[in-house]
Amino acid sequence: MNLIICCTPLQVLIAERIIDLFPDEDFMGVMYSLTWNKKYAYYAQRLEAKCSRFIRVKGLACDSKQLRNRPLAYWQTLKLLRQGFKMRGGRKVFLANIGINDLKFLLHQCREATFYSYDDGTLNLSKKAFQAAFLLASQEDGGYERLLRKFFWLPRAPELVARFAHHYTIYKLENVFEPNTYVGLFSSSDRPSIAQAKEVSVFLGQPVYEFEDVTGEKDKRVTKVILERYNIPYYLPHPREGYHVDGVQYIDTPLIAEDYFLSRLKEDSSLCFKVFTYCSTTAVNLGENPRVRFVAIKPEDLPNNLLETYEIIERAGTPIESLPSA
Repeated sequence: MNLIICCTPLQVLIAERIIDLFPDEDFMGVMYSLTWNKKYAYYAQRLEAKCSRFIRVKGLACDSKQLRNRPLAYWQTLKLLRQGFKMRGGRKVFLANIGINDLKFLLHQCREATFYSYDDGTLNLSKKAFQAAFLLASQEDGGYERLLRKFFWLPRAPELVARFAHHYTIYKLENVFEPNTYVGLFSSSDRPSIAQAKEVSVFLGQPVYEFEDVTGEKDKRVTKVILERYNIPYYLPHPREGYHVDGVQYIDTPLIAEDYFLSRLKEDSSLCFKVFTYCSTTAVNLGENPRVRFVAIKPEDLPNNLLETYEIIERAGTPIESLPSA
């Protein structure tokens, strides 16, 4: 039996494609999460439906207070090790996140497995961001973990990266992992079968000013300017948005953005989308789909931490339009 570990809803979408590449092999699915909400629950069910066996793993860092409570943290670590025993005998192991230290406690029964990697979102398109995550995950273990290493195989980030036999990617851009195989999020059935008749404009929300204005008022103000300027009738909110923008019809769905657009395209072969966004990586994830056009709106006072994401989006071919400060 193979093992595939997912940490985000997007990773579940990629995992579904990977599992389809091995129709004669059984998979055990693991949904690891630091938080739990309706979207995670929905995609956990999707992963479970694709696998012969399935478990949900609650991350050690799900409550920051636990990390300061050393006895409780030790107990949580032992729980992760116990769950790792359920993964005995995996021939192939597929995972995306090397920056989550918890995962090493789940893999101690997989010493003899062949390891494969797949995309952790656009992190795989940025050598700088990947290197930062790699260095963080490569830090020296504490004394407790060093003690556990005497009894268990606990692979650290450098060992995992060295053991990756192949990588699966949803991008046609340069990837930090080579060699790799492209597994698109959409298939030929998602392409137009008749002349395009209906283009629907949607704004894909994103709280870009969340660190400088926790009230969300600036995000609301700037977003409203965009909605009015481009006459956008529909709004697909980001899960982190704690605010509501008036004057636009919200799209209520349990699906993440990539899945929502793909599902609508399958339902209606004449439909296409023009998606306005700030710098959502959905523009990169679905950039190859001819029925979804993206326009990235770049405010003049954009926070610096988002500049690299715009560079990746532009590299993927999405046009970027400037927006004066609101």
